[in-house]
Amino acid sequence: MNGQVQAALLGAVVAGVLTTMTSLIDGFARRRDTAVAARREREDAATRRIAEALTRLVLLTEDPRCRQPHELGYDERCEAWERERDELIWTIDTDTFDISHGDVRDQLREMCAVLRMYERNVRPADEFSFRRNVVTTGREWLGAYRRGDELPPDNYPMWEAWRRLVHSQSEDAKPKFRSARHAD
Repeated sequence: MNGQVQAALLGAVVAGVLTTMTSLIDGFARRRDTAVAARREREDAATRRIAEALTRLVLLTEDPRCRQPHELGYDERCEAWERERDELIWTIDTDTFDISHGDVRDQLREMCAVLRMYERNVRPADEFSFRRNVVTTGREWLGAYRRGDELPPDNYPMWEAWRRLVHSQSEDAKPKFRSARHAD
């Protein structure tokens, strides 16, 4: 009888341990699933905000510095345009933190870096088409990611080419800007 009691006690202990382990594993799985769902929800919201900001960047009017400085409200239009453009770029850049795919996150951050290269004192003649091309590339990456499609080929050589273009135009514009400032 003593052996039967020991076997029963051992069975009860094993059953208790298994029940406790099952409960712990189930609790862990629920917490993990909740965390994954929350992360996915943040990522979905971030990709929606990025898509909206990219669309607004594409639709943003041309740089008002293309107009004559003597027009009424010129400075205010320039400042408002820059503020809107910068806010859109920073929205995209900040929301990339919630994108779990490293390549998509990196491509969008590169796009933001290229778009930020324009300075107040430099106005490339083709800012509008340049911005549209850069943003369209970012939209292609984000769209493919949101749909679950194969991602486009990596664009680092293109980002670097656009950086060189901006730099060369900036260098070309510096003497012109300097001479225009001194003429005032």
